[in-house]
Parts: sequence; C-alpha cells; structure tokens
Amino acid sequence: HSFAAKVLQQEPGLYKELAPSKTAAGVTLATCLKPTVLVPGNEENPSSGLVAGDAECYSVFGKLIDQVLEAQHGWGPDRVHDGTVDMTKVTKGKRGGRTVPAEPIDPDGKYVHFIEIRARRNLEGVPFVPCMTGEDRKKVEKVMAESLLAVEDGQYFALQGSSTWEATPNGMTDEDAAALVADEVLMPKPSSPEALASSLDADWPHGRGIYKGDVGTVAWINHDEHLVLGSWAGGDDVQGALERLLEGLQGVEAQLSNRGFKFAQSERLGFLTTDPGAVGSGVRCSVVVSLPELSKDEPFLASSCVERGILYAPGGEPDTWKFTCVENPSMASVDTAVRIVGLLRELLATEDQLEFDNRKPWVPPAEVIAPPVAETPASRVL
Repeated sequence: HSFAAKVLQQEPGLYKELAPSKTAAGVTLATCLKPTVLVPGNEENPSSGLVAGDAECYSVFGKLIDQVLEAQHGWGPDRVHDGTVDMTKVTKGKRGGRTVPAEPIDPDGKYVHFIEIRARRNLEGVPFVPCMTGEDRKKVEKVMAESLLAVEDGQYFALQGSSTWEATPNGMTDEDAAALVADEVLMPKPSSPEALASSLDADWPHGRGIYKGDVGTVAWINHDEHLVLGSWAGGDDVQGALERLLEGLQGVEAQLSNRGFKFAQSERLGFLTTDPGAVGSGVRCSVVVSLPELSKDEPFLASSCVERGILYAPGGEPDTWKFTCVENPSMASVDTAVRIVGLLRELLATEDQLEFDNRKPWVPPAEVIAPPVAETPASRVL
C-alpha cells in the first residue's frame, strides 16, 4: 500500500521501461522501490513508497516520481515549486482592508508550549543516505559539521560508538548523551520498516551526529537526509523560529559553497530529498498546544486539521496535542508555518470561548447588614 505501488499497478509497463536504467553512481529502480517491495504499507495512510539514492534519480526515474507526486500531492508534471520566501505571510495581517502587524497567537502564553520548524537538505554530487558508503558518510559529516560550526558558535556531538569524527573518536560522552536526551534532540536509530528497508541504519552509528547551537538550533547529520536543520522557540514565536531557520540555512549554504559543495536542488521540484514526497521547500512545522476544553471534542480537532492538511497526535501530557504541517511541493518555505498559524488562531479562539462558556456564573455573597453607625459630626455627609 504505497503511491508507487498504485502507479505501477495502473501502468505496469512503466517498471519494464525504467528497470534497466541507473544513475551514474549505480542507483537502480530496484533500490528506489525497496520500501514498496519490502514493506506492506498502510492502506489508510500510504507513503510514497520510494527513496531517492541520489539527486540524479529525479531525472533518471522522473517518469515514475512525477506520477507518484501527482497521486500523493496532486502535484502534476507541469507545476513548478515556488521558491520565494515571503515573511509577510507570517508577520502581517489584514484588518479593514489594510495590512497591519499580525496579532499575537497566544498573547497570554496560556496554550502554546513550543514551536518547531525543520528543513531537509542533501548535497549535490554525493549519494543520499540510502546509498551512502562509509566514506560518503564521513565526507558529509565533516563538511556539514564544519559548515554548521562556522555559522554559529555551537557544538557537534558524534553519536556514541562512532569512530569517524577526529575530535571525539569514540563519539560523545555519556553525560553529553544524557543532556541531549533531556533536551529531546538525541538522534534515534532508524527503526521503522520503511527506514530499515531503505537501509537508513547501515553502518550505524558511524558518520552521524548532532549539532546543537546556542539559541534554539539543532541539526542532525546523516540520519535520513544529509542534513535536517531545526529551529525551536518556546511559546508562540513562529516568526522567530522561522527566521532563525532560514538564516541558518543561508549561512550553511554559504559555508558549503566555500568548500565546493551545494544543496541538491531542481528548478521545478525545489530541494531534493530522500523521500520524493518531501521535495519542495523541505520544511515542516510543528506546534505543541494545551487544549483542555477542545480535548473533549476530538472530532472537531480532527475536522479542523483535515481541512488544512495538518496531522495531529497526543502531545505527551493530558489535554496536550502536537500539530504538524508536513513537507509538500505545493508550499513555499513559509507556508507550512502559515497553515499552523491559521489552525492555532481558530483553535485558540474556540478554546477561549469554550472556557468562557463553561465558567460558573458569579454569585454575589449574601447581603451582610452592618450595625447602625452612630451619627457623629465626623460621619455626617456635608
């Protein structure tokens, strides 16, 4: 049950046409289709069923990838990704036909716990994670970690047991690992059936690690992409998290250029990812919110999310939810955040109204009759 399987069932001759082809690095159609062949999939929530072994897969196997994107996202082969960055979609609003600064989402800080925005990137000219050799991983780890460290004064932690980072040939310490676990940013070993079928766990943990910046920035190197850069902000500061992410990406891109590398990108599809279903901006946005009243009406939450193409799941605490707008080629880099902001404004307004409606009416205390006060010159009203 995947979009790739559906496309090939509808057009069986496509496999025969593309099967003999391979990229210059030797990636074949069979390699790209491993998630479909080896994993039964989920009929209610099908995946793309594909992985790209390198950037060239998007041209060599483009006929299949285009049809998968159309089936999965309604993204036809004649459409072009919008690569513009328009921060006014987040920072501005409309009132009475005028453009004005956007209103705070959660002005009293009652509901929104934190915002997380992350972007996927891969390097041009290097096999993507499913097809990397040990030397490929070591090369990408070095250039990505050095580029991140040159952008912001943070720290790079090679995974425990990794021998590929010269500064720490055995990887991070137990204390470092415990701190990253506490911050909920330690890179997990891939374990899903799709990830294992795609060989994302090959030669684990070597050539992989976590970069942690000083101000709400975290990056994973060689997990499922060469780079996953994330930006976090407490409360409802979507603008701050998004600006920090975009500035970080620009900085890394400049540092990579200084080292002779660039991000894998297509003029039509945008940034190229291991999962073809995530091409485009490669950006997803998540938010964790407390909704005590709306938690009693999960069907309303579900319908609100479906309308906007947003995923939702329990947030780990009572009455808390995590909402995620995932990567989509039809959305520019700020659009996932814009969708999350729109959802939050609707849900928090409803939550406020329900909280108001459910308050007990105020009942004045019983009237207390005070003893009479003797009339004296001081107590007379003049």
